Amino acid sequence: MIITNKHGLPQALVDVVASRDYTPRPGHYTVTTLLKGVREIFLTRRHYHEIEIDVSDMIWSIFGTAVHNIFAGKENPDYLKEERLHLPVGDYVLSGQFDEYHIEGMELNDFKVTSVWKVKMGDFDDWLKQQLMYAYLLMRHSIPTTNGKVTAILRDWRYGEHLRMKHEGYPARQVYVKKFALKEQDIHDIEGFIEAKFAEIDYYKDTPDNDLPICTPEERWYHGEKYAVMGNKRKSAFRLLDNYDDAEAWIEENGKGDYIQRRPGTSIKCERYCDAKKFCNYYLTEVAEPEDLEEAIPF
Repeated sequence: MIITNKHGLPQALVDVVASRDYTPRPGHYTVTTLLKGVREIFLTRRHYHEIEIDVSDMIWSIFGTAVHNIFAGKENPDYLKEERLHLPVGDYVLSGQFDEYHIEGMELNDFKVTSVWKVKMGDFDDWLKQQLMYAYLLMRHSIPTTNGKVTAILRDWRYGEHLRMKHEGYPARQVYVKKFALKEQDIHDIEGFIEAKFAEIDYYKDTPDNDLPICTPEERWYHGEKYAVMGNKRKSAFRLLDNYDDAEAWIEENGKGDYIQRRPGTSIKCERYCDAKKFCNYYLTEVAEPEDLEEAIPF
């Protein structure tokens, strides 16, 4: 991976990013990698040494690493911390490094730095899958797990926004804890997901870049077209609806709203968070804005 510093940020930041650089090992896949689409997985691996990331785009990632290091640094005999486990799965190896495991409580805890909107939308499916895969790795190493939780620091939380939107699902504090019951059957079921993912990886391993399957809407973090009921003296929407007729009906029923705003769908992962997007023909033809194409890799 090529790390750039286009904005002349301090060398200390560049050094931190460089120290976090993880070159994928052939045949080895992490828990977090399996949560991605097979196209993103292969494009990232095949073009890893061509991918450019600027330090300015890694600030929150650096902050997340710092948070993990703080919690991992203090020794405690009641916990296992930052343990990396490996498990052969056919011709491949699955690895995962959980943040913290409470021995007596048989509980996993993962620390994350994320957006307040992750909590507001209640979108925790990827967190649950990650916890279940860690629990599966622990189970295969004869360590039982019954509970899991994610302790999330909300980087963009604002007290004023909490007061204004507390009845709309806005979290009450800057730290949010999401708990999961990791049932034995669910842990066994995640084995099927893992095996299916490795089977997909094996099936497409020789497929040319442009012919790899397009990431699913879930993998692209696609948010479909919405219609927002807006007020003239209000920045946020009263309500988001799936179509114009429902938005009109909501206004009539609730007596609120001055106009309806159409919000087009967007693939957030493609736009902001896929390192390999410049090597993806789907991104270049379906998602990218004209100015993004100026630095694109030609096919």
